[in-house]
Amino acid sequence: MKPVRENIDPNPGSSFFIEKYKDSSLCRMPFWHIHPEYEIVYIKAGSGTRCVGTHISNYYNGELIMLGPNLPHQPFSNDETPDNEEVVIQFKHRFFTQELISLPEAQAIAALLKRSEQGISFSQETKKEVAEHLDDMVSSPPLKKLLLLVELLQMLATATSYTLLQANSMALEIKSNDHQRMNLIYEFVTKNFQKNVSIEELANICSLTTPSFCRFFKKITGKTFVNFLNEYRILKAQELLSKRNLSLAEVIEKCGFNDMAYFSKLFKKYTGYAPTTYVKTLQNNIVTYD
Repeated sequence: MKPVRENIDPNPGSSFFIEKYKDSSLCRMPFWHIHPEYEIVYIKAGSGTRCVGTHISNYYNGELIMLGPNLPHQPFSNDETPDNEEVVIQFKHRFFTQELISLPEAQAIAALLKRSEQGISFSQETKKEVAEHLDDMVSSPPLKKLLLLVELLQMLATATSYTLLQANSMALEIKSNDHQRMNLIYEFVTKNFQKNVSIEELANICSLTTPSFCRFFKKITGKTFVNFLNEYRILKAQELLSKRNLSLAEVIEKCGFNDMAYFSKLFKKYTGYAPTTYVKTLQNNIVTYD
């Protein structure tokens, strides 16, 4: 199974793509996919997982993210939140000519495009600021869409609260045949993280010996596979706990752990909280998310 290369066509009469998705029709791509376009994704509400290049983390209360070209990523959508909305904007790498982007008026946007090569997650404040702007873009005629896109990029370029995901190394260094293996690994983990995951089985799926698989994964991601799997499981545990409809014991089981002490040790390592403390802070609405 090769990684999905998403083919993106502009809207009729436009030079770029924009679409709003709602509820059960939220935009989805299977597992890892890549495309040479810049991408901006706005998710109105809910929680989910960011999996971009070598970066993995959770988002809460919706998301506003911008990705540079050829950053492998999994879909960000969540369709469990009632009345949720997602807006996706994609424009080509050469959307701005060298002459245009070098103009003094475009210097902030030029810097934004460069930052997006690492992946950018914007703050809740910025997400709220652009929500109405995105609604206008979706419903506008082509020329106004274009003008509003430039305004949107300027808004994002001048935003001061954001997080760089540091995901660019994979886009720059990973070879095309390695995309296939990473896609197989991510797909397998996504489907099987609740079970006992065998490195030997994964190595066989990737047509590698076990030592070669371990070297390959560490070279691509900078992490051992065991560390990656534990990190993924803890993120899923945080996501499940934030929904507050399962007990801690149920969450531990659903995330592939069978040892409370080991789970607690890992949870504190990755989150800074003991699991019971984390649950209490959620109940008291003390834990806040950017």
